[in-house]
Amino acid sequence: MREIFEETGIGCIQEVEGFRAESRYRFQRENVPVDKVVVYFLAESRTIDVQLSVEHTESDWLEAKDARVRLTYEEGRRILDEAEACLSADLEGSER
Repeated sequence: MREIFEETGIGCIQEVEGFRAESRYRFQRENVPVDKVVVYFLAESRTIDVQLSVEHTESDWLEAKDARVRLTYEEGRRILDEAEACLSADLEGSER
């Protein structure tokens, strides 16, 4: 949560329970291999106002279908699909 605040300025978020996904990859930094693990979770925000850190150049709030079009890697689309399935299951469960 600290990193979300540092990178977006959004301080009041609530994590949505029941979803966690990981993506692992390797890249080179100054000819040294670096292993990276990215952890994804779902959260709700009470604001749409974003104040980006210097690490980022833009942000958007998107519907899942629009986000899917922008994703360039299959891994990202897989994680988005898992997140949508989790949210759909939560909605179905709350309607009972």
